[in-house]
Amino acid sequence: MSKNDLLELIKQSDRKVSIKEGIFFDMSNEEYHSLDGLSSTQFQDLDLSVAIYDNRHLFKYDCEAFRIGTLNHTALLEPHLLDRYIETTTKTFESEATKKLIEQNPDKEVVALGSIELAKERAEKVKLVYGAYIEMSLKEVSFIVFDEALGLFRKCRADMWLPKHGIVLDYKTSKEHRPETFRKNSISQYNYDIQSAWYIDTINMVIEKFDLPYPKVTQFGWIVSPNYAPYKPFGGLAMPDVIEKGRAKYTALTEKYISVKFENGQDELFKSWHTDEFLKLQNN
Repeated sequence: MSKNDLLELIKQSDRKVSIKEGIFFDMSNEEYHSLDGLSSTQFQDLDLSVAIYDNRHLFKYDCEAFRIGTLNHTALLEPHLLDRYIETTTKTFESEATKKLIEQNPDKEVVALGSIELAKERAEKVKLVYGAYIEMSLKEVSFIVFDEALGLFRKCRADMWLPKHGIVLDYKTSKEHRPETFRKNSISQYNYDIQSAWYIDTINMVIEKFDLPYPKVTQFGWIVSPNYAPYKPFGGLAMPDVIEKGRAKYTALTEKYISVKFENGQDELFKSWHTDEFLKLQNN
């Protein structure tokens, strides 16, 4: 079955806003992010409150760090799109020259001076170690499916999908420069455990729903490029305990959503805050 055939395996929803379900190999990053649907990054909003999640379009942010992260992804996974970026003449976005450059180039992503070459350098170093995985993967593949239980569209966008091997890999830039500190400080704090479970479950839901000729995803991992020179990349796979923790976290949050939206439950607008000492005693 060809990619074009798979693109036809979609279903129009009966919602006012039409959203297609299925696997999308050629969907742009902009189109993917414009589609309504629950993604793993939105669980931080749902964790704050259902109200924040429902009004998430009012809380979008655009910062230099976000643009640099996107640039690094482009350099590694879609280098043909690097011409969408232009650099400022300074390393700050506060100068009048930079503000003018942004105004004059609404169709470009403006990044700090030297950022593009640095992103290319980091991408090349990642390829030195993980080039074989990158080469054999399908890149920036979007998965969208309607979850009947949630009453919501689920979506995810795989940086690298190795369908024959049942593996999805995500490219991260990180303040951590060692595998152990990334595991300890980032996976739970930034909900990467949720990401691992959400991607596996969402992709497998698409494969099963449309009876697609792919093995189900069984492994999820990260390729990490530290934000500090000499930019030595490292990687890791989410073990079953990480995936199960992520699944438990996202299940609890989706149950909260269902309770508030459909069962007259109360939104958790005020969290219960305790001292660290109290929490330690509770956990012992």
